[in-house]
Amino acid sequence: MNTLPDMALGAEAGLPASELDAVLDRLGAAALPLTGAVACRIDLPAEIVGPRAICLAAPLSGPLADHMQQMAQARVQPLGSAAALPRSAPALGAARDAANTTLQEVEGSRYRFVQRCFTGPCGLVLGDILLGFDAARTGADEAEQAALHFTALLASLLAERRGKLAMARDMAALGRHAAHLQRRLRKDPLTGLENATSFEAGVRDDLGAGRGAQALVLFDVDHFKDINDLHGHQFGDIYLRAIAGALSSSLPADARIGRIGGDEFAALLRLPSDPEPALASALRRCQAALQGLGESLGKPEIGGVSIGAALFPRQAETYDTLFELADTALYAAKRAGRGAEMLFDPRRHLRFSLRELMRNFSGALAAGEVRPVFHPVVDLATGVCTGYEVLARWQAPGGDMVGPELFSPIFESPVLAEQLTRSMIGQATEWLSRLPQRCRAEGQPLRIGINVTRFDLCNRSFADDLARLLADFGLSWEALVIEVPETVMLGETGGNVFEALRDLRARGAKIALDDFGTGYGSLRHLGTWPIDMLKIDCQFVQGLSARPRDRAVVEAILSMARRFGFRVVAEGIETPGQLSYLRAMGCDAGQGHLISAPLSIEELTSAPAVYPLSGVEA
Repeated sequence: MNTLPDMALGAEAGLPASELDAVLDRLGAAALPLTGAVACRIDLPAEIVGPRAICLAAPLSGPLADHMQQMAQARVQPLGSAAALPRSAPALGAARDAANTTLQEVEGSRYRFVQRCFTGPCGLVLGDILLGFDAARTGADEAEQAALHFTALLASLLAERRGKLAMARDMAALGRHAAHLQRRLRKDPLTGLENATSFEAGVRDDLGAGRGAQALVLFDVDHFKDINDLHGHQFGDIYLRAIAGALSSSLPADARIGRIGGDEFAALLRLPSDPEPALASALRRCQAALQGLGESLGKPEIGGVSIGAALFPRQAETYDTLFELADTALYAAKRAGRGAEMLFDPRRHLRFSLRELMRNFSGALAAGEVRPVFHPVVDLATGVCTGYEVLARWQAPGGDMVGPELFSPIFESPVLAEQLTRSMIGQATEWLSRLPQRCRAEGQPLRIGINVTRFDLCNRSFADDLARLLADFGLSWEALVIEVPETVMLGETGGNVFEALRDLRARGAKIALDDFGTGYGSLRHLGTWPIDMLKIDCQFVQGLSARPRDRAVVEAILSMARRFGFRVVAEGIETPGQLSYLRAMGCDAGQGHLISAPLSIEELTSAPAVYPLSGVEA
C-alpha cells in the first residue's frame, strides 16, 4: 500500500530506517479492517516522520481513490511546505483538530468521509488521515469514533518512531564528533600534518606490511630557537607552517609526512628497487623548496633545514633502528654545516650515533678515559697567564686522543652531559689545588674556565655541589669562570638559566659568554644578563688579517665591551698577524695555538707564568 520509495533524507544523515516502517506499513494495510472503513488515505511527509514519507492508500486506483486524493489536496497545504519546519519540531501527538465528517456520492454510491489532521506548532497542518465508510452501514458517530481510535494508535507509533530516529540522529552526530576528535588526535594542530604518535604508528604499520624499499627522512630546522628569540614565536609558527607546506608540495603524493617535534619533521618515502637515485632526487626537490622559504617570508637570513635519511630494508629492518640511523645522518648533516642532506653511511656516521656514543662514553667516564686539558688564557698586554680553559679529551686504550667535536652528540643527553661537566670540574679543581703556583705573576688567583650546558644550569643542586667541591680542595669561587655558550644564554630573564648564573656570580664566579657573535639575539641580553666577559669566536679572529669586515666586527665588539665594562678574550689565535691586530685593538686576553697548545695535566705543573708575546708577533 505504500506508494512512495524510501526518501534520501535519512541516508544523507547516516541514519538507519526505523524498524517501525514495517509496522506502519502493516498498520496502513490494516486500517480498513480495524476501522470498518472501505477506503483510507494517510499522508505524512518525510520531514515529519523521517527518514521517508508515508503515503498509504486503499484502494490505490479507481474513482474512489481519485476522489479521496482530491479531498486531501483541498483540505491541507501541499505537504512539501512542511520542509520549512525546523529539524527540532516537537514530536507529533494525537490529532487535535475536530473530525471533519461529510457525506458525499461517488459513482452512485454514498460514502461517509472522516478527515483528521496532525498539527504542529501554531496549528500548522503536518499530515492528513482520511477514512471512507459505507454511509448505509456506518453512522456519523460510529465513523468518527473509529477514526479517533485509529488516529490515536497511529500517533503513538509515530511518537515512538520519532524518538528512535532522534536517538539514531544523536548517535550519528556523536559518531561524527568522535571521528572528528580521532582525526584531531592524529593531526598536529599547527601544521595539519600527522603528529608524532600517529606518524610513528603509521610508519611501523607501513614497514611491517613489507612494501618494498622505503626511506625514513628526518628534517630539523636550523637554529629554530634563535629564530623564535629574534623574530618571535608568532613568526616561528608561520615558518613551521610554511615548512610543512613545502614538504607536502615537494615530496611524492604517497609520502607519509609528520611533525614529530617542535622543529622536527619526518617523512616516509616509497622507493623503487634502486632506491638511492630516487631518494637523492626527492631530497633535492625538497631542499630547493625549503631553501626558498626565508626569501618568500621576508627573512632571507633565517637559514635552512638539515636532512638525514636511512633506507629500509637495506640499512635497517625495524622502525627503531631505522629512526636511529636517520637521526645519526641528520646529526652528520648538522655537523657538515647545516642546511645539508645526508644519507646514512655506516663508514662515516657511526661516530654521530648517540646510542653508540652513550654506550661507550659512559664506560669511558667511569674508566677515567675522559680527562681534562688546560688551554692557557694570556693577558695580551703583558703575556701573563691569567688562567686556563678546561677542555675535555677522550683517549680510549690504544686509540688516539679526540676532542669534543667527535663526541658532541653526548651534549644532547642530559645524564651524560652533566656527568662530563662534573668530571671535568672535579679533575680540574683537584689539579689546580695541587699546583705550586696557584696565583698569577701579579698575585691574583689563576682562574679555570669550565664549559657548562643548559642541563647543568637547570639542575638546582649544581651550585651547591660545586660549592662543596671547591671547599674540599680549598679553592674560592674567584677561581672559577663559568663559560656559557651564546645559544644557552638566549632565554628570558627570570628563567632557570638566568637565575642559576646570577646565583653563581653572586657567589664569586665570573660568567663568560662563549662563542660571542655566532648566534641570534645576543646584543639584547648584554644589558640584563649577569655577564663579566665576552669570548670572541675564533671565526672572527681567523679573518682579521684577510677580511676587513671581520676586523670591523672585532673592533665593534671591543668598543661595546668597554662601554659595558666586560673583559674580552679572543679565541683561536693562530698567526702572528692575528695577534698583532688584537694587541693593537686593545683586546684584553687571548688563547690559541700560537701562544700555547692545550696542556695535559702533567704539562700543567711546568707551564710558564708569563708567555713572551713580542717574539711571536708579526
